[in-house]
Amino acid sequence: MAKYCLKKPSKRKECAKKFKIQKKVREHNRKLKKEAKKNRGKHKKGAKIISVPNKCPFKEEVLREAEEAREQEVAAKQAKKEEAKEKRKQLKEGILKRKNDENGLQNLEALNARAMKQVADYEGRSKKGEENKISENMHQEKTTRQYAAEVRKTIESADIVIEVLDARNPLGCRNQDIEQQVISAGKRLVLLLNKIDLVPKENVEQWLK
Repeated sequence: MAKYCLKKPSKRKECAKKFKIQKKVREHNRKLKKEAKKNRGKHKKGAKIISVPNKCPFKEEVLREAEEAREQEVAAKQAKKEEAKEKRKQLKEGILKRKNDENGLQNLEALNARAMKQVADYEGRSKKGEENKISENMHQEKTTRQYAAEVRKTIESADIVIEVLDARNPLGCRNQDIEQQVISAGKRLVLLLNKIDLVPKENVEQWLK
């Protein structure tokens, strides 16, 4: 029987296809490296178990010492962790206390400044009030002197001086000083009773008598 000569498929590929496969391989390898680098340290190796042969004459003692050593190591780690925690707590409390002290100092300074401002404002108001009072007294005294001068001029220039009195309180309306000045100047003084319609007629007649 004649043998068939089978033609083997060629391994030759197109350049574009070849480069595409190489690119995918590089990207795949790069991705694997990136994942390995990212997960580095996450998968820790388990503790190596040391077995003691049964034929060992001091097996129980060795196991007990190993257990005690393991417990001491765990206790040391826990103590170290607690110490670090306590240090962080003290540091935090120290920072907080310092901040509170600074805030208290700032509040004290602000309170002192506010008190000084209030004292200054009070002194300023008091001084201003005294100045206003002095100015008012001087103005009042000046007005009184001017009024007295006008009264003297009126008395000197007049022949008859009429003093108007309120019938409801005639004595309260009289001014003895002005009346004395009029009489001393030799002028005639006339007392005029006003608003007699507001009081009983008998009171007016009695006052005239």
